[in-house]
Amino acid sequence: MEVLLAQTAAAGAVLRSGVTGRRLIVERDGRVVGMQVLAEGVTRNIRALRGVVLACGGFIHNRQMVQRHAPALFDGSAPWGSAGELGEGIAMGSAVGGETLQMHEGLAITPIYPPESALAGIVVNATAQRFLAEDSYYGVLGDAIAYQQQGQAWLITDASSSFNFPQDNFLPVAEGSTIGEAIHGLFAAGRTVAGLPVAPYIASGFSVGDCTFFGRRAGIAAASEIPS
Repeated sequence: MEVLLAQTAAAGAVLRSGVTGRRLIVERDGRVVGMQVLAEGVTRNIRALRGVVLACGGFIHNRQMVQRHAPALFDGSAPWGSAGELGEGIAMGSAVGGETLQMHEGLAITPIYPPESALAGIVVNATAQRFLAEDSYYGVLGDAIAYQQQGQAWLITDASSSFNFPQDNFLPVAEGSTIGEAIHGLFAAGRTVAGLPVAPYIASGFSVGDCTFFGRRAGIAAASEIPS
């Protein structure tokens, strides 16, 4: 930033802080020729020699705009972004005829790692089904939760893969010594259980690997049971 600010000053630009943009000023033909601002409690009009560039960020901290344009993000856990992302630039641009696009989209992230051990857990939706690989980029995971799972997901880990530090993205909701009791003497493999082949079917041979791998595991587990 020191280099960029020095270059800005060398180019002759004047930087003003503590100035709030209020509205754009337009000529009768629609051309934007300046901006009305509030500086130190005084309203001023700034003339633009060539044009005005709006670079005011998004609107994640404007709750009304979020609820109207991106309702899927309204109930998010904690809006991230600069405090000034109030949608003021978008409002000024649209007020003079600017068109808005893709206002429903937003960057939703769910960083479940680090630690890397958390990837040994599983992320499930409201119907207790996995819906994405846990090692997906956290932006992909957050997007899937926000836009495809109604903003609800749970991370299930064991003692070796649980978070060992405060985590504000996945708050603890339940804890137990085991996931649910096993039914002794009952085993399953292949399509009888939720195996690897799912829609869309992406590779031939999945069923073979599914039945042989889990079939071996089921067979070994059954053979290891103590006879009743």
